[in-house]
Amino acid sequence: KAKLTVDGTPMGQYLTNDTHAIVDIGSFEVGEKIDIVLTQEEDKMYIKEDDTYFYSFNSAAFEENVNALTSSQLNVTSHSETHITGTMSGGDTGTKVLTTIPYDEGWHITVDGVEIEYEKALNSLITFDLGAGEHEITFKYMSDSFVIGSILSISGIILFALACTGSYYLTKYRAKKAMAAVPVGKTEEDDETSEGGENEDMEGMDS
Repeated sequence: KAKLTVDGTPMGQYLTNDTHAIVDIGSFEVGEKIDIVLTQEEDKMYIKEDDTYFYSFNSAAFEENVNALTSSQLNVTSHSETHITGTMSGGDTGTKVLTTIPYDEGWHITVDGVEIEYEKALNSLITFDLGAGEHEITFKYMSDSFVIGSILSISGIILFALACTGSYYLTKYRAKKAMAAVPVGKTEEDDETSEGGENEDMEGMDS
């Protein structure tokens, strides 16, 4: 870690685990000289070679670019957790649209009802080309796992229905087969009575 001073004014510690981030050291005029000092406080201090440690922020250029971006943003007409629909102009010659949507292959983007290809920008965000003129753009999200899960669920329901239907017809078939095994005009009660009579006759003969 090190102490940070700007033009002799202490700015606290820097290069520690908690402070190794952006530190606003103030606003300065173009061409103004600034003395920035890092004073080592431990035995070792690591500085990467050919790395950028200082940045400037041009507020005028920032506002100019923000205004340009705002003039061509997506006018959202409807949205939910899985889709966004809106209108956007591609200007007179077309433009490249940069979204703040994290890149994922589960997204499907349509322009005027036609699905288009999209790419990854800044290693993380969705970007695509938009032709000239006004367009309706729809973003829909459907993950591969959702499709697979839906197929498995529907297959399970179909198999369950087939099993229930097969069990019903099998029971019906067995009942019909059992009824066919009983002689016409003769019931199971008649069989029991007949068997009982035969047993009594046999007992009488034994006696």
